[in-house]
Amino acid sequence: MALASNFALIVGDSPVTIGDGRLTWEKKFETPGRAGNRNVIIMFNVRGLVVATTSVEVKINDKVVGKLAPYACPDGQDWIFAKNWYTQTIALDGADLNDGTNEIQINAVTYPKTTPTDVFDDFAVKDVSCFYHVNV
Repeated sequence: MALASNFALIVGDSPVTIGDGRLTWEKKFETPGRAGNRNVIIMFNVRGLVVATTSVEVKINDKVVGKLAPYACPDGQDWIFAKNWYTQTIALDGADLNDGTNEIQINAVTYPKTTPTDVFDDFAVKDVSCFYHVNV
């Protein structure tokens, strides 16, 4: 059986901020004809995940499929690194996607410098794409 590839653009070039202002971000996306027996990758551009000490869980269809890792900064230089975009990739099993509608979910993550008005390490994602195989 021949295979081809396709991709779903989940978020384009307009960043989505997750943190104190939005504790959970969810978005539906389509993967018609996906081959469930082939691996999938989801690519993210991430900015601002510099203070958290734990990784951010990424769920597809209510299942944790991977994590976005915070990137450590030298003391006092969070602001320099926080404005740059970093690419992160998660590989998952094709069976984790539906042949049709899926939902991605990313939750805010706390960090050690929590205050009563600033509980989460605000970060942004953009250019989120899901690359998958399709049966032909």
